[in-house]
Amino acid sequence: SVHLVRQKFWWVVLLATLPLGVVSEVESLAPEPHSAGAALETLAIRGLGTAVLEAVIGLVLVELAYQLIALDQAREAVGSAAG
Repeated sequence: SVHLVRQKFWWVVLLATLPLGVVSEVESLAPEPHSAGAALETLAIRGLGTAVLEAVIGLVLVELAYQLIALDQAREAVGSAAG
């Protein structure tokens, strides 16, 4: 993984950490429960909202991994064709 990330380090950091910051902000924006209804609302926001955002993060990271692998293979193909 270090081999793949080395060429695009800052893009990887941005794409891997920015969504995690969004998830933590969503959790902090949820209201504090003061009653049973508010507790259910908080669980819905934190539970469903976080689940959706974490699924998106997983998909972004998987796509990022595939893109890095493709870039690495293309670079190796160019290197072997030139050599």
